[in-house]
Amino acid sequence: MSVMRIMDKEKILNCEIEYSKCFSKTVERQNIIRFSDDLLKDMYYHNFTLIKGIISDDELLSCIKDELLLRKGLDFCNIVSYIPISDYILQKVENKPEVTVNGFYLFDITTLQKLSGKEGSVIFKVIDDTMTDDILRLDIEHDGDNLGVDFCTRRVNRRKKVYLSNEGVNSYVLYDKSTPL
Repeated sequence: MSVMRIMDKEKILNCEIEYSKCFSKTVERQNIIRFSDDLLKDMYYHNFTLIKGIISDDELLSCIKDELLLRKGLDFCNIVSYIPISDYILQKVENKPEVTVNGFYLFDITTLQKLSGKEGSVIFKVIDDTMTDDILRLDIEHDGDNLGVDFCTRRVNRRKKVYLSNEGVNSYVLYDKSTPL
């Protein structure tokens, strides 16, 4: 892996961490960051522990047990690691964990000019309640059956606080004429 790829990966990881901090309080230790969103405790992606560096098997097992205790009563316990976790450690956890492997894709922005969109479509930065209402409609259309309308509404309302603030994250909506996509 080239030095540039490693640097890109590090930038992406740092971007992910900063994004999550916009929605969650954090407690950091040497190679672990615990994210908690008191306003949306049942939001999987706002409440998790990130293992951001190499830790010993004993530290990892302790971290997993701590996270299970912390998230007791919720339907999930989310631990994110960018370093593979050995099967040996996973076998020591009482509940059979579900392991998901995520990846990152790099996009060469020098090719951005060559991309073209659907004629008549426009991207706008989210700046008001009308646009967050559009996001909510799209969210319910996409996730309402699986996650429920109540959760989708609470999730969009939680993110709206950050999207419409002067700090944090910018959000964008793609419109085909006046229809959000």
